[in-house]
Amino acid sequence: MPSTSLVTTLIDHANKNPDRPALKYDVKGKSKVISFIELSKLVVFFRQEVKKTSIPKGSKLVVCIDNSPEYIAVLYASWSLGLTVIPLHSQSKAREIKHILDFTDAKLFIAKINSPLIGQIGAPYLALNIEDAISQINTINSTQLSELDTEMDIAQIALILFTSGTTGNPKGVMLSNHNLLANTRSIVEYLHLSKDDEVYCVLPFTYSYGNSVLQTHIFAGACIQLGRSMLYPQRIAEDLHKSSITGFSGVPSSFQMLLQKTSFSKSPPKLRYITQAGGAMNTTTTNELLSLLPDTDIFVMYGQTEASARLSYLPPNKLLQKVGSIGIAIPGVTLAICDEQGNLLANNQTGELIAKGDNIMQGYWNNAEETQKTLINGWLHTGDLGYADEEGFLYIQGRQKQMIKSGANRIHPEEIEEIISECNNVGEVAVTGVQDELLGEIIAVFIVAKKEHPAEDKIIRAHCRKNLPPHKQPKLIYWVSELPRTSSGKVRRHLLTESIVHKPNS
Repeated sequence: MPSTSLVTTLIDHANKNPDRPALKYDVKGKSKVISFIELSKLVVFFRQEVKKTSIPKGSKLVVCIDNSPEYIAVLYASWSLGLTVIPLHSQSKAREIKHILDFTDAKLFIAKINSPLIGQIGAPYLALNIEDAISQINTINSTQLSELDTEMDIAQIALILFTSGTTGNPKGVMLSNHNLLANTRSIVEYLHLSKDDEVYCVLPFTYSYGNSVLQTHIFAGACIQLGRSMLYPQRIAEDLHKSSITGFSGVPSSFQMLLQKTSFSKSPPKLRYITQAGGAMNTTTTNELLSLLPDTDIFVMYGQTEASARLSYLPPNKLLQKVGSIGIAIPGVTLAICDEQGNLLANNQTGELIAKGDNIMQGYWNNAEETQKTLINGWLHTGDLGYADEEGFLYIQGRQKQMIKSGANRIHPEEIEEIISECNNVGEVAVTGVQDELLGEIIAVFIVAKKEHPAEDKIIRAHCRKNLPPHKQPKLIYWVSELPRTSSGKVRRHLLTESIVHKPNS
């Protein structure tokens, strides 16, 4: 019988294969393993902890936790109570979190017990203690497990993922339990995931790509190895040689770091599959991976947060034949190209990529205007420009939206602009992404200084360090005489690099 929710799937695996490893991770150099039955019991334990806060069913809560057993368990626990989870990056600042709490009217903030954020938020909170939880899970019985999905509603909003700004007017993508389940089933199908797989995960679970890796492997009864940070690529290259690891998921910069900065090329791992999304992978990297991993299925994929993660994939056997293509629609999704009036276009005609399927979001939280611009007549308008070739394989040629793709992070320039504009020496500011060999793009800031104020980088950097997490802090700062604008006054971001009057400080 097909699973009716992601929580039901977890319970099924716990009942049928209780001792199968669900999660592997390291604590202070020691390897830890959590089985499916233990993970399910952790969910029950944290469900009880959340219930103690008396948060009403249907409410929203903010979770700010890194990839860990706590994150997974409290996520499923919250869903089992009919709650909506708003995951934020583990390095988010108190200012960002407070804004999201206010903007969404979230009733609870959850972090690890040792998080310094606990004392900074000023809102009802729950501090998770994994040691305490693990010590008590043996008291949890099968009846408590069976109650996990009693309050699940497939139409309930399960996640609100913020794709832009944690200040100002942010865009929160509302994904239902049904959206997530539909996308999870589809990904499991085309990746051929099974209980024999074990993925090495370096992607944050708080982002849609990392979330999809988490959900699909639990759904398939597979194991998730919580990987190291990409700050330590050589350690990752070594870890991938573990005999149990069958898969690895990354963005283009992940593979470039492994190829250029580690022993990966000299000693490639034996993997069943790898997946790549989050931007185009260049031909050189693709060819090198194909040469090093001849027996590995390499899946190039495309998607958006608004699609619960995934919209298309390129079958591994088409990787060389269709270089640069994002492939074909995943099972259960329809993709098309349309003109500015919404008319569908024929093959080899360039227009906007649009999508339809059960994985498409319910809209943006508290933002009807942006929802109406993005969801039109049942189609998700991606904002990406492209075309389909004669065989229906899709190619992206550019994007209408100005999101910066830096490593595994997705950053909207307006958020950084708002923070920097608070500096006393800033008259005007514009932010864009600049190509980078390793990260894909790095953040560049272009500033027009106020009259009689110093054009000093240190003022900008200090303010950014205080108010932005590391991955959103600009790498390059340029002081310019003016910003390029359209006749209507809008900044022409694609022309910003032509405005440079001197190089940034090293």
